[in-house]
Amino acid sequence: MQLSPTARHLHRHLTDPEAGYPDSWPDGSQLTAVDLGHLLPLAYRVTGSGPAFSMRVVVEDEVKQRQPSFTRESCLALYEALVDGLDRRGWADLCLAAAALLRCPGGAPLAELAGAARTLTEFMVRKNRIQEPYALLTVAGVAGMVEPGTRAGVGEHAGIDASAEIGGRAGVDASAGATERAAADGDHPGVGESAEVSEGKGAVVREDARDDGTAEHSRTDTVTEAMADTAADTTTNTATNAIIDAVVAAMGLSAAEGAQPLAAAELDLLMTLEPTERALLAEVAQRTYGAPPELSDVWERLAAMPACASFARSTLEAAAARLAAIHARELPYRADKAFGPAETATIGRAARLALACDEPWLPELLSTMLAHVAVAPTAAKTLPSQALLYEIARAAEQFPTPEAVTALRTARTMTRHAGVVKQLDRMIKRIEPGLADRVEVAFRMPDLGFEPGGRLEVQLGEHRAVISAGERGEFELSWWQEERRLKSVPAAVRKEHPDEVKRLRELVKQVQRQVKTLVRALEAGFAGEAALPYGMWRRQIGGHPIAASVAGRLIWEAEVAPGEWRAALGGFDALDTQAEIISRPITSGTPSETSASDDGRTSGRASAPGNGRTLGRASESGDSPAPGEASTPDLEGEPSDSRTPDCGTTSGNGTVDGLADGLGDGMAGVRVRLWHPARATQREVAHWREAVAEGRIRQPFKQAFREVYPLTPAEEATGTYSNRFAAHIVDYRRLYAMFKQRGWQTAMLGPWDGGSTGEATKALAEGSWRASFHHDYVHDGPGEYASTDQVRFHRRVDGDWQEAPLAEVPTLVFSEAMRDVDLFVAVTSIAADPEWADRGDDRHLGYWRETSFGALPPSGEVRRDALARLLPRMAIAGRCTLTDRHLVVRGDLRTYRIHLGSANILMDPGDVYLCIVPAHGQDTGLFLPFEEDGRLALILSKALLLAGDSRITDESIVRQIKG
Repeated sequence: MQLSPTARHLHRHLTDPEAGYPDSWPDGSQLTAVDLGHLLPLAYRVTGSGPAFSMRVVVEDEVKQRQPSFTRESCLALYEALVDGLDRRGWADLCLAAAALLRCPGGAPLAELAGAARTLTEFMVRKNRIQEPYALLTVAGVAGMVEPGTRAGVGEHAGIDASAEIGGRAGVDASAGATERAAADGDHPGVGESAEVSEGKGAVVREDARDDGTAEHSRTDTVTEAMADTAADTTTNTATNAIIDAVVAAMGLSAAEGAQPLAAAELDLLMTLEPTERALLAEVAQRTYGAPPELSDVWERLAAMPACASFARSTLEAAAARLAAIHARELPYRADKAFGPAETATIGRAARLALACDEPWLPELLSTMLAHVAVAPTAAKTLPSQALLYEIARAAEQFPTPEAVTALRTARTMTRHAGVVKQLDRMIKRIEPGLADRVEVAFRMPDLGFEPGGRLEVQLGEHRAVISAGERGEFELSWWQEERRLKSVPAAVRKEHPDEVKRLRELVKQVQRQVKTLVRALEAGFAGEAALPYGMWRRQIGGHPIAASVAGRLIWEAEVAPGEWRAALGGFDALDTQAEIISRPITSGTPSETSASDDGRTSGRASAPGNGRTLGRASESGDSPAPGEASTPDLEGEPSDSRTPDCGTTSGNGTVDGLADGLGDGMAGVRVRLWHPARATQREVAHWREAVAEGRIRQPFKQAFREVYPLTPAEEATGTYSNRFAAHIVDYRRLYAMFKQRGWQTAMLGPWDGGSTGEATKALAEGSWRASFHHDYVHDGPGEYASTDQVRFHRRVDGDWQEAPLAEVPTLVFSEAMRDVDLFVAVTSIAADPEWADRGDDRHLGYWRETSFGALPPSGEVRRDALARLLPRMAIAGRCTLTDRHLVVRGDLRTYRIHLGSANILMDPGDVYLCIVPAHGQDTGLFLPFEEDGRLALILSKALLLAGDSRITDESIVRQIKG
């Protein structure tokens, strides 16, 4: 076997006690998967401290982040290493042993592993070290101690009927073979018996019920006796029963400890499987610190096993039935006791499997189950099981679907527990962006009875209820009498149709939840290059009665020929003149002839709220930049693209109609995607910004005015990291909250061991890229602050994360990640705090001054562009001037410079700082094409105030102005 130079270097230091510390520290990222499989057994044998142990850490750190690959020899070596030193360690990582079975490309050498597997199983059971029961049963299967196909009846050992609640639908008869085993062995608890772990020592204790109500405790270690019996007569049933007894005790499955039949049934299923199939279930059931990451295809492989797929459905149905029985008062209600810990984990795995497969039966079942688990059947604020509610949410985070998000949102509105509401809000914010990585399900939503145009009317006597989308896209309920809109619900309707009024109000909330989920999924997908076939796009977004209210305010692109995209605001009606191009198949790779004019312009109409515009361009061939490339300005500062946008304008109703009508079947396969400024020329960006501002279109998220972050020369020089947003001082608590809000994962920092440095990460482009933002906790002085550091990127290769040079990061991935980091810094930097300079804190005053009035980041440049379009329409336009960094406002008393990045103010003459603390929740009443961090509205509100400075009555401001 050929090892890499780095692997050979590590091999020597792991095996040679005289090697000492290496001259240069090995770069673990240079190790291949085969290298890791070879080195891991060697690393596992190393004990103590010193150079070899340091090299062990290098190997183990890589294994925790990447997938090792085992040959026959290295797999055998791993099992031998796990066996060696068992008495000294008192434990072996069985999750690692089970994981190795799945990472042998040539197949695990099961027969050759049997001896070591038996030693491991016997030792762990004898010592009662059953922290990983699924891995234990997997290794026991390799040893032949719990044979594949065994129907062991875990419920019988636990003193419960595991098959009763499942109802026999899981494809596993949990009690099969129990009678035969009892007759042959007689050494397992019956229905009136249980097994539990004695406190402190972990010995299995038998409890035999007596007529007088007392219990006789046999405190001998029955597991040890059973293993001794096994050595004496090699009875497989005896060994199997001893292992099952240990697992039952370790997982708390006995009737005396609460009985968890769903978990017992899952163990019964496990024991019918082959060892490598068991390893798949162990892979998702338990993780140890040293185990490799979960295999990327593990859920797909489990779903391909009919027994597992059937068990998932039966488990969820059984869980839903138990909750329904609790609400029907057929079962007693005990707060947070509907399911035990092991059952909660089993149900979570069943939910993940069903969500991963996008099972058609799941949405209705999940909706009912979550509605019952979120609220008590009484007036109590408690829940039948908080743990299960959160477990289902975590499952949806891993495999999100729109229906799961909707069910969670509904559960959130039903629960009476304030803490649960807050936790669900946080979890849903993480789930929704993940929809963008599942394009096949992301935009699926019911129409809820709405007509095209996003309108629902219900006649109630002489009055009419109307739910429709407003100018900002929010759905609202209004009441009408003939053609006259009423201010509130008519008294007659309130009296005669109270249930219908309640239903309509709830329907508005449901629509708003659906729209919010759609918006977050669309924006999260910006970093990827995913495009939908037009047929799917029209069905799920553009032509959907509810989703069209969102689509009508966004810019979309259709690939009218290979590499040639045409953009439209609100939809594609304006591309009707391209019928000859669009209706042809585009998969041949041969450019189609165009019926457009020679200069590539199109005319027509686009249906959108207020305005519709189109713009044609050859974005990936011809005279426009390739995706993400910057336009090259000519000598007059314009892009070299000589085409002049020709845009038709018309009013519309917010729906997306007309593109496919009359265009033939070929239109259904045309690819559609969101337009992104990083793929556009400067002239196109300017055009769409003007269209949005002129049409007073408030986009669901920042698109036309979205910041773009191209790679800088400094970043090209550093190679693998960016310092663009390093060395900022930020409010740490706000930064941590922003990480959670934007879907970045990180551990909290603080004044404790290990709390000094942090790394926030976010997966992008359907999980194929990961951005990491490094930051450090600032310990000096009062307050909680952090300093920002590098941004790095990793790509996923064969399931492993490998650091990538910045130049190789896709343009949209880089731009979207850096945009988030810019937002973090802009919102949380102490430069954004207008009162910082007045606190008498000199520690970071120099940073505050430099950043408060320094060069603009891209977000500040976009604000400048927006102000250039908005100010001419405002009454104070004659008093305002835009410079490179400031909005200069001429008041009656003084002249003011408002920084476009921080919104802080300097007064002329003398550059005197003016502190104005914004009033929270204040609405300027101005149209803004976007608002993400509140900074644009803050700048305009300050400008309006200072332009009339002679009319200011706030003494704290007047005193500063007059000096």
